[in-house]
Amino acid sequence: MLSVLIQDEKDKQKWNFLKIKKEDTETRTEEVEDPDTHEIKNVYTEIGLGTYSSVIFEESDPVEYEKKCVELLKTYNLSQLKFVDVKEYGVDLLWDLDKIE
Repeated sequence: MLSVLIQDEKDKQKWNFLKIKKEDTETRTEEVEDPDTHEIKNVYTEIGLGTYSSVIFEESDPVEYEKKCVELLKTYNLSQLKFVDVKEYGVDLLWDLDKIE
């Protein structure tokens, strides 16, 4: 995921992830039957709840990420921004397997 770090105005050694307001959503699942094959499929829809939360800005699409970065340059100096690729790693929580009986 692509994200943006912004330098703190007071403490220049402190960097924070860009946070945006995002509408809280709920996923609803609906079973739909195909009239030709009679196959039942699940259709997922995201429905807005009307409330908003501050979340860390993350984008997987490079084009949308670039648009957001250009928009940020209207507000911040380039020296106040760091553009980062946050990689997600999976972790296996397997310790001391030798001791399992």
